[in-house]
Amino acid sequence: MTLWRKVRLGLAALAVIAVGAFVAPSPANASYYDEIYNVHSHQCITYVRATNLFVQEPCDGDNWQQFTFWSASTGGFLLNVHGVCMDAPAIGNGVQIVGVFCNLKNSQPGSGWALEGPTISVNIGGWVACLDLENGTTLNGQPMQIWNCNPNTDNQRWDMASI
Repeated sequence: MTLWRKVRLGLAALAVIAVGAFVAPSPANASYYDEIYNVHSHQCITYVRATNLFVQEPCDGDNWQQFTFWSASTGGFLLNVHGVCMDAPAIGNGVQIVGVFCNLKNSQPGSGWALEGPTISVNIGGWVACLDLENGTTLNGQPMQIWNCNPNTDNQRWDMASI
């Protein structure tokens, strides 16, 4: 089942509204976790505190692979892993995804993510980019990045599994 279909079905208590976006539960209600994995590499997005980067690692239920989804003040939703949110800190292809403190009232401009089919995108100052697995590599530790959205590449196709 695709990530988008799971969200539309209301999996993990996400509420769907008519325009296809969703409102995530408040942090107090976030009692579930999801792993987010690339459909090509079958590896999970993992936060690495030592480098402050989100990378791909084997899916093993690690605490730093346990995402919850919160509504972002900038629109979209925050991809939160134990108080650290995914953020694209600049505009441009190849910008690596870093961790920032999750702030529900004043989200960082690169922290409001959106689902569009199997892609996860971010709008930074009018430039829309997609979460991307550089060169489609399956190597452990490969940092996540943003890149121009391309619906024809598995590098930008994601899904999730409840854990």
